[in-house]
Amino acid sequence: MRLSEVSKHRTVQKPSGIVTLTTDFGHSDCFAAEMKGVILSISPDSRLVDVTHHIERHAVRHAAIVIDSASAYFPKGTVHVVVVDPGVGSSRRPIAIKAGGSYFIGPDNGVFSKILARTARPALHQITNKKYVLTFDSSTFYGRDVFGPVAAHLANGLDIKELGKRITDPIMIDFNAPFEDNGVISGEIEYVDGFGNAISNIKCKGCEFFETISAVLVDDIPVVPMKCYAEAEEGSLSCLVNSSGCLEFFVNQYSAAKMFDLRIGSVVKLIKK
Repeated sequence: MRLSEVSKHRTVQKPSGIVTLTTDFGHSDCFAAEMKGVILSISPDSRLVDVTHHIERHAVRHAAIVIDSASAYFPKGTVHVVVVDPGVGSSRRPIAIKAGGSYFIGPDNGVFSKILARTARPALHQITNKKYVLTFDSSTFYGRDVFGPVAAHLANGLDIKELGKRITDPIMIDFNAPFEDNGVISGEIEYVDGFGNAISNIKCKGCEFFETISAVLVDDIPVVPMKCYAEAEEGSLSCLVNSSGCLEFFVNQYSAAKMFDLRIGSVVKLIKK
């Protein structure tokens, strides 16, 4: 169940003290550590959580899917920092968002598209107040100089309105939605995880969903539905409903993406009985 914002009473959302970090920095450099140092210098009582620093380099769509999934399971008041920013140093805006009772800090490049699409009445602000950043004259490292400091101040209880003017025109990425036509549900692979499992954009309500389906195909390859990974025969391409309720394609103990050349955009078809 996703956390949603309840607004029966006009109350100030207290920060949870948690700041999460999602980046494409990896761990071979000091970038993530410098961000953490800045955050802890401003907000020493914050609890820092690494969602991942291994987003595919510059892959904004990848980051958008990851933060949408991960953020749903954190308490309200959490501050989520996302730095996957191929436009750093350009005219793209740094933004802060309050959505679903939590905060999201990062570049206005579409990385928060899924968050915004599923949230009623999000508040978006362009970060312009110099008081809450190290510097805006940062051509390569807004994560340390802008997004990290802003996250720390929000974790300390800063009102998001103090960061800058409200905006209503964020950059949005177009994520394709599944559709049904003449008894065929069509979708696509939206994400490939570190195990090589290919996750589609088709949501299912439990394994009983397969009782209504006569055939499952991905890139025209027939696939056998299973209830769990261990149930599948070694080397065979199978599918299941994963813990997020998505139709997922896998090979037991192997990479389905490598073995069957599955990738983002691979076509998924479910033929109804």
